[in-house]
Amino acid sequence: MKDGDNQDKRHVKLMLEKELGINIRLEKEFCESCVYGKTHRLPFGHRDRASKAGELVSADVCGPFQESFQKNRYLIVFKDNYTKFRYGYVVKEKLEVKDVLKHVIKHAKTLGHSIKELLSDNGGEFDNKDVREILCAEGITQRLTAPYTPEQNSGSEREMRTIVEMARTFKYSNPEASFPTAMWAELVRTAVYILNRAGKSSVEG
Repeated sequence: MKDGDNQDKRHVKLMLEKELGINIRLEKEFCESCVYGKTHRLPFGHRDRASKAGELVSADVCGPFQESFQKNRYLIVFKDNYTKFRYGYVVKEKLEVKDVLKHVIKHAKTLGHSIKELLSDNGGEFDNKDVREILCAEGITQRLTAPYTPEQNSGSEREMRTIVEMARTFKYSNPEASFPTAMWAELVRTAVYILNRAGKSSVEG
């Protein structure tokens, strides 16, 4: 197991103890193949640094999962690289990214700042006409990673891994509880809420 995996597990354990009062040994390993399918092990290199809220927002999509109770199969995460605030959405299809993007942009404005740059991989859910038009209308620069270079957006993929790891921990935290797999969406939303509470004190920067 890599150091990054150990750090993620320790972070999850700390958040569970602080926010929910759950004290648990994280013995179950995170199954990357279950989450990313054919995805690779990620090298964690240099991370982009932002100096204020909205300067750089990274995005990623994970799935497909088994259908949730609401028939959702994908998790979309946007994260402000300065405030560390993340938006987590569960959706039915990847192409709903454009609708989530509109909501994220609108919410950022209510907090008093605008998004300057969006970083994502070059998947079709991000690299398409609808997304480009939304970004152009808002004056947001789009930065797509080069093909087969996940290390260029490793922060987003690591963030996704942390969220899913925490959701899995909820599922196994009580041996007497039986959470159906279709409940993954609710567990993921809870994980995002807790991680946001553990971040910077203000998402307004």
